[in-house]
Amino acid sequence: GAGPRSHRTTYVAPRRPPPPPPPTRASPRTPAPPTRPAAAVGSPHPARRRYGRALVEAALAVLTEANRPMHAGEILEHLAARGFAVPGQDPVAALNTRLWKRSGPGGPLRRLGDAVYDRADGPGSAPSFGLPDLR
Repeated sequence: GAGPRSHRTTYVAPRRPPPPPPPTRASPRTPAPPTRPAAAVGSPHPARRRYGRALVEAALAVLTEANRPMHAGEILEHLAARGFAVPGQDPVAALNTRLWKRSGPGGPLRRLGDAVYDRADGPGSAPSFGLPDLR
């Protein structure tokens, strides 16, 4: 034979309707919120692109003032002191990516090692043959 069966019932709470939206105070004198102009085709975030360019320009200024190669983390410290912020979970990695993208042929930066950069026209960019850099 069959043994005793246990009957379990699961309680399911009744669904509640969603709360009504908060009341809005629309009056004839309230202007409509401003709409953002559509971005130009091919440029999804022009403000981000301008900020990225400004960030790289500031990094170049930091490298010029230091007159030596620097790690992306050190560059970031100097940029933060100037009021720049690099978005992302890992700001050093985000800055490193931006700098790396600008370190190719014809770019303003040279990548010397893992996250280490110098100006493309900085000291050591051309063989010195033991002579002082007179630039």
